[in-house]
Amino acid sequence: MGQCASASVERRSEPRYPKAFAFWIRLTGGRRRTSGWMLDISTRGAAFLTPATEAPPVGARIELIEMQSSDRVVREGACPLPQFARVLRHDGTRGVTCRVAARLEADADAETDVGRYRIATMACPHLPTTPPLVPPPVPSPATSGISVSQR
Repeated sequence: MGQCASASVERRSEPRYPKAFAFWIRLTGGRRRTSGWMLDISTRGAAFLTPATEAPPVGARIELIEMQSSDRVVREGACPLPQFARVLRHDGTRGVTCRVAARLEADADAETDVGRYRIATMACPHLPTTPPLVPPPVPSPATSGISVSQR
């Protein structure tokens, strides 16, 4: 059974942006896909609705697939999505739909700062432009405490 999310607990470390568009979800490696309806997105996560009977289980890795349609309602607020996400929680399956919270993943297991910046910019383009996040510098062997003989 799903984990109930408390409305009073803020779990996000970055702002979320409301979005409304349809897309497909599929368990990684699976064949069956089901529809999703985006509710909000941030640089690291998203919340969406899916049919309660087809909600992906907590902990599952899912693929996010663009829904090809000429219907304005389906695609109007769409933004590019990373290829994968990991289901963190959902609100149970008592109703017709289930609200799913997921952590976005840029590729198989990695998440890049450039990808997060791109998603945030596309999710809310009217925000003032901020420079892309810079990855931390790679420590040199002298500052990392690793001697050349230990490598």
